[in-house]
Amino acid sequence: MNEMSLNHENSRLQDLPDPFNFYSLITEAGHLHFGLWLAEFPDATLHEAQENMFKQLFSYFPKPPATVLDVGCGFGVSAHALSQKGYEVTGIAPSKALIDCAVERFADERTIFQAAGFLDNGAEFCTRRYDVIFFQESLQYFPSLADVFQRTRMLLQPGGIVIIGDEIRCDESLKTLTAVHSHDEVLVALHENGLRLTRHRRIGGEVKKTCDYVINAFRENFDAIVSAVHQPDAAKRLRYFLNGWEAQKAWYADGRMGYEIFVLRQDPVFIRGYQDGDEEKILPLFNRIFHQCRSLEHWRWKYRDNPFGSNKIVVAVDGEETLAGHFAAYPVPYYSSGSNPSDFLVFHGGDTMTNPEFRHLGRGKTSVLSRMFSYFYPKFCIGNVPFIYGYNTASIRKLGERYLGYEYTSPISLYVFLLRDNFSGNARFLRKWLSGISIDRITSVYEEYDHFFDRVCDDYHSLVKKTSLYLKWRYLDCPDVNYHFFAIRKWGKLVGWSVFSLNGDRLVWGDALFDRQFAVVAVPLLLDRVRKAFSGEIDRIEAWFSPVPSWWTGILKELGFVVEPEPNQLAPAYTIFDRCFSVDFFENNHYYTMGDGDLF
Repeated sequence: MNEMSLNHENSRLQDLPDPFNFYSLITEAGHLHFGLWLAEFPDATLHEAQENMFKQLFSYFPKPPATVLDVGCGFGVSAHALSQKGYEVTGIAPSKALIDCAVERFADERTIFQAAGFLDNGAEFCTRRYDVIFFQESLQYFPSLADVFQRTRMLLQPGGIVIIGDEIRCDESLKTLTAVHSHDEVLVALHENGLRLTRHRRIGGEVKKTCDYVINAFRENFDAIVSAVHQPDAAKRLRYFLNGWEAQKAWYADGRMGYEIFVLRQDPVFIRGYQDGDEEKILPLFNRIFHQCRSLEHWRWKYRDNPFGSNKIVVAVDGEETLAGHFAAYPVPYYSSGSNPSDFLVFHGGDTMTNPEFRHLGRGKTSVLSRMFSYFYPKFCIGNVPFIYGYNTASIRKLGERYLGYEYTSPISLYVFLLRDNFSGNARFLRKWLSGISIDRITSVYEEYDHFFDRVCDDYHSLVKKTSLYLKWRYLDCPDVNYHFFAIRKWGKLVGWSVFSLNGDRLVWGDALFDRQFAVVAVPLLLDRVRKAFSGEIDRIEAWFSPVPSWWTGILKELGFVVEPEPNQLAPAYTIFDRCFSVDFFENNHYYTMGDGDLF
């Protein structure tokens, strides 16, 4: 490394802000950026690696001529290199001292420099539009990414692109220790401001040697740097930055800090969270696409009045607020047994739709649908819930796996009992030998259902936590659907419950929870009761039940239920955010019913 490569500008060092005064003394040609060490050149110098980084970022630029805004241009090195390739470049930085250096060294007919902050109102650079807006390690200097991307969209020419190369925080515990943004923060802000991610690359492992070079240069030249800067407390200030680089090196080594490249384009669609009144757009599109007639009351019950959380909703809209797409989820409580039993909230995803008039925008990961998911996950899920679940048809399985982050367990089985296959004899036999069983249709649930769940949940391993609060919201308060809720007791003690609904000549068994000790007796008695209650109206009983627990499905098969493929080839789908969970875990432990989704 060249010692004091800018010593000829020592007089200007007095005016440069920290840490640029220090960096100017340890880098060649005033190059202030991270280096990129390619696998084929692992022993490159810092300057060579910095040139590699510039070439990598430059590979995303359109061919010249084009206008470029270099945000946070430093000493103007990158702006100058771009102008030499035929671009018309405007470089900005808030420090007049930095801009004075850039003007003195690099200003020419294709390169102008202005002392201005990117968010300054009325600055000269804001009077024009640009084909490229370039952020090289400058994004971290802006606390509000929303403001940055709003200004970015405003300054872009139609068809223009944004190129970002910057450090990325990979550990939320660092949030109070560094100004560097997380990947999710960048993603959320760009979606909300109508910018579409077209290219993305993670290169943290290829840039981390920069930390070694800076640390060694500061250590080896410490006294000389302090002397050259010749300012009060220079040693203390340099020590502060040296300590910062040493911490940064450790973060890179632990994977807690990274470096990423983002290439963005202006898009006609903005992705954002729910705002009051959005349902007035959502419901008509839902009813048109799914050929249903969902009521506003039902929507409010599902998304607004859910006692476990509300408005987990993402919409895509154009500049006129026309609805381009929608994805939503509703929270439900969940319980998982094992060596460390725990309960927590998870999301059930649903109502996924794209307005047909916007389906031509993007493909795959750049489609409106995929972008809504890539916004929803960091906005609502990561760090808040361990997974989302839902039920998908075979027709969208590849889409879900490829672009939406879904993982699947085995397809759902349909349990069918034809009422011509009479089991009433069994029921009469059991009734004769077992007394004290009562079966009642109920319209309210109380604390006994909480105690019941606590008593039986470990026999089901992992499931929605079906306490009184959940049952009341899910079935008793649900508008537009007439559920038939039955409680089964032995000598007054709750030993099971089930929920049914009528669908033509079918009785759909949507949910059930039983005390294993009494299930073999209580289930046939219950089914005999409901068959009589709906005598003449139905010819079959149908249900979804997971393969686990096996004792439960074994009872159903012994009663004469036949297992058939679900007609729509539905399968449970999971997007997992906490790797304590896996598809294998759900395959072997998750007890689910039709009522756990929104298709019942």
